[in-house]
Amino acid sequence: MLRGVTRPPRSPPRGPRPGGDRRPVAPHRRTIPSPTAAAALASRAGAGGIVNARRRCRRRGQRGAARAPHRALTAWPRPAGGLALRLPARAGVGEAQRWRVAIVDDRALARRELREAVQAAGGGVVGEAVRRAEAAALLARVRPDVLVVAARLPDGDGCAVAAEVGAQLPVVLLTDPGDESLLARAVQAGVMGWLARPVRRPEVAATLDLAIARHREIRELRRRLEERKLIERAKGLLMARYGLTEDEAFRRLRRTAMDRRESMATVARSLLVSESLLGDVPRA
Repeated sequence: MLRGVTRPPRSPPRGPRPGGDRRPVAPHRRTIPSPTAAAALASRAGAGGIVNARRRCRRRGQRGAARAPHRALTAWPRPAGGLALRLPARAGVGEAQRWRVAIVDDRALARRELREAVQAAGGGVVGEAVRRAEAAALLARVRPDVLVVAARLPDGDGCAVAAEVGAQLPVVLLTDPGDESLLARAVQAGVMGWLARPVRRPEVAATLDLAIARHREIRELRRRLEERKLIERAKGLLMARYGLTEDEAFRRLRRTAMDRRESMATVARSLLVSESLLGDVPRA
């Protein structure tokens, strides 16, 4: 320290402020208003309720009400006194049904038992009919995932219904005990499964799942078979027109499909369509 230079004295330590050690609260840190005040403030906001309520709360330093003015909008006084707050209701998301089932049966009691079994397993019944003639209209209207039809109907049987709609969706046959004469016809008609009366709930879920899985697998096999037939016809056309071998025709179809970023079945279908259109046109 240099001589002749005096150091300024330190300021005395701060003591307690007069009237207590409380410091003035900043305007933006005031206490949260009561729900009644927030509700009254929001009710006077008019058309732009939430926006205007937030602005007024900020101007008045009511930070708590500005954070959640929508809760204040849903407040109402109770008749016995006090205040009840209701939070905004969330939009409930319904659980997806396991299956959408249609039933064709003329017995009301059997339909009710099957409906309860399907609902207990997590599915839903979207339509019911009592006659064979009503089955087609029912399926076109509700578009179910699986159809459960009785083996015996007033105007026919379930095998006939399965033969008509079996290509569109899986069909499960509902049979009586000892009625095994329809099993051979059911297999030929395309029935994917059957249930015996009285319906047992544990068997319903397994039968419907198996029927849907088998029908999906059969449809996939049929689609692949149809695509294979188209490719074979397209290969034969290229071999006949350009004198190519089977491997060369196949490679040409595959290269064209890769260049156009399409499946070989789509390319083969386009080739066959163009050939049918230009079949009668003389070559240049």
